[in-house]
Amino acid sequence: MSSSAEPFSYIEMSRVSAAGTDISSDDHLLRELEPNDLLQETEWYWGDISRNNGTNKLIRIHHQDGKFGFSEPLTFSSVPDLISYYRHRSLVQYNSSLDVTLAYPVSHFDPLRTFSDLPVKEEFLSATREKLQECLRLFQKTAEYDQLYDACTTLLQEIQRRKTLEAVSMTEISKEQNSCKDFQDTVHSELKESEYEVKEEEEKNVELLEEESWFVGDLGRGQAEELLHGKPSGAFLIRNSSTKDCYACSVVVGNQVRHCVIRHTERGYGFVEPFDLHKSLKDLVMHYHHTSLAQHNQALDVRLAYPVHMSGFPAAHS
Repeated sequence: MSSSAEPFSYIEMSRVSAAGTDISSDDHLLRELEPNDLLQETEWYWGDISRNNGTNKLIRIHHQDGKFGFSEPLTFSSVPDLISYYRHRSLVQYNSSLDVTLAYPVSHFDPLRTFSDLPVKEEFLSATREKLQECLRLFQKTAEYDQLYDACTTLLQEIQRRKTLEAVSMTEISKEQNSCKDFQDTVHSELKESEYEVKEEEEKNVELLEEESWFVGDLGRGQAEELLHGKPSGAFLIRNSSTKDCYACSVVVGNQVRHCVIRHTERGYGFVEPFDLHKSLKDLVMHYHHTSLAQHNQALDVRLAYPVHMSGFPAAHS
């Protein structure tokens, strides 16, 4: 292969009427050639196979019975197969001046015109690059704005959630406050009632502690019953007994006045042994003010509740 050859190959689909034509000056032919003429419609094809010593050379491609080639026998199944084969093999066997290969396929567009358009294309590419960079910056800004928007949305939702919780909490607190106020009012009312009851109880206890409210001295059974007549169950008095070292307790049980003996021993006062442990009649009265006499006699299920001379007896039950 000659070192002086300038490989510059061109293959175009078109019919041509002559072979071996020099087309270095036929620029109009390049412009007129169109790829619409299908290979199978042509008898043979031409290609700008080589550019040697500044000239363009043409060589005929034969086509017959579905085979292609530069000369018989035609051995290639297609033009691309032929071109592929001679990309690395010289055409010198067909023409001694064609010591070149089909190395560089080119477009039928004018290369010089293409090169002359490069500055314009570079300017367009530069402008396009700037536009793309600007779009990229805008896209990045948009992504940042989206992130900020999502963060703000999340924050607003959290604020709203906390406001809702605070509103619920305030409602619950208000309910609790109202409930506490109602409870406080109830407790206050109960305390007043308790204070009144305690006061009454204290007054009763004062009267219980005063012997003159329940001790009547020497008084017979009949007189005691007359004195307790009409009094409520639990009304009582204590009187002297005809038995030495003894006292008598007359108490209203239901609608009857019952009598029982209080013994005074060395240990103390009591209705029966071993319950004679009270130091005085006052202690005995205070104890049985809270404890029923039924522990000594089942028929006496009553407490010493109302001294016979107390003020403000409750209404007696019939």
